[in-house]
This record gives sequence, C-alpha cells and structure tokens, in this order.
Amino acid sequence: MPTSPFWPNRDRSSDGPMPTTSGGKIRELRIHHSSNQYRILYFFYVRDQIVLVHGFSKKSQQLKERDIELAERRMEDWIRRHPAGN
Repeated sequence: MPTSPFWPNRDRSSDGPMPTTSGGKIRELRIHHSSNQYRILYFFYVRDQIVLVHGFSKKSQQLKERDIELAERRMEDWIRRHPAGN
C-alpha cells in the first residue's frame, strides 16, 4: 500500500488529510472527520507560500466544476493583487 509523501508512515487508506491535484495549479486537500468530508482548495505561490482559496463540506467523491472555477478565479485575483509574492 503506498504511503503519503507528507506522512511517510501513514497508509493512504487511513482517515488522515490527503493532498491531491485537480489538474492545473489548484490542489485539493481532503479531510475526513467522522462521517463528514471536507475539501480545501489551494495553490503554491512564490517562495513556497500556500494560499487557501476555497473550502467546503462535501457529500460526493468528485469535485464540482464550479468549485474548481471559483478556486481558479480566486487564485488569479490573488496573483494579480500580490505580484511576485509581495
């Protein structure tokens, strides 16, 4: 069973947070707590900054296109307002 690069001794099938990609620059962090699922969409910026752009509770496995589009618009807005990581 593969392990997570963020938690090397943790099995990917366990209930810990798991980072994934949604294609492009937006990343997805999946968090399972009890019977609830949460998603945080984020991207990496200059000097290894992590910018959280969208968070929500989730009922299905697949991301909705509107959530990805919202995260991408917020990412573009962030980059426009913070050129070169300022």
